[in-house]
Amino acid sequence: MVTAADDDALLGSIGSATAELERARAAATVTSFVPLGRLLPSRDEQAARFAAARDAAPRIRRIMEELGFVPEQFQEFWDSLAGAAPRFLTLADVRGSPLAPLLEAWVPARAKPIALIPLSGVNDPSALRAQVPSATIITPSATMVDLFRGVRIRTVIASAVGFAAISVLLLVRYRSARKAMIALAPAILACVATVGTLVVAGEPLTILHVMSLLLVVSLGVDFGIFLVDTQTVEESARTIVSIVTASITTILSFGLLGLSESPGLAALGVTMTLGVTFSLVFCFIMVSLAGDRASPDLVATELVP
Repeated sequence: MVTAADDDALLGSIGSATAELERARAAATVTSFVPLGRLLPSRDEQAARFAAARDAAPRIRRIMEELGFVPEQFQEFWDSLAGAAPRFLTLADVRGSPLAPLLEAWVPARAKPIALIPLSGVNDPSALRAQVPSATIITPSATMVDLFRGVRIRTVIASAVGFAAISVLLLVRYRSARKAMIALAPAILACVATVGTLVVAGEPLTILHVMSLLLVVSLGVDFGIFLVDTQTVEESARTIVSIVTASITTILSFGLLGLSESPGLAALGVTMTLGVTFSLVFCFIMVSLAGDRASPDLVATELVP
């Protein structure tokens, strides 16, 4: 990637980068590249080409006459060479020409002028960076890895902040650390068990796994709240049936996604299937360990102003 302060300076930078890439190709550091410097010459390069064409004009006329051409038919060309100040080609001219769609991918119109020079067969990115100091060498694979790593880290941080907010809200809602923990524990344990299972299975964790865990947390907390808020045996039976039914339908739908050949859909399906299953199991375990839900400490209370 080549950058500059304005379009004219960008053409000069493209020329410098093209010359450096030519030397890098001669050194076998890169196999091939798109020579933008030849397609978009700088002002100095255009002036040099104009001077060379003007110096060669007599020889060109003589060769044309020997080949049977009539030089006068190219009078406009001879007149342009006789002029003192040639009209230089600019990026604005190119963008207004039929070549614009072709060059738009390499020299996009942006507030800050940039040019992208496609490379092929880069054998040593570090050596290429040293040989082409006028440009920034971008490795797409490494860039994507860094991008997704940053997204994954920010997602984990945002999830931790959200989980802390949920904990505070449950404490305010129940005014009991024990009941808040009973509601939270299934989600926490389900996430830990899901990640542990994926690691043991040798499955690399991606951003899709992390995003799927957010859904696991949501469902796990919901299951815990529903069970904590039940006050009678009849309510408990209806709540358990509802939770089991919701879990089965969720497991079936996401379980089918886990069989997908698409890695992204498979990651989402496997993570959700494991997470919902663990949430359901740990939800019943926590309620069993808590004892009688009809006891005063476990029954939900109304907030009194």
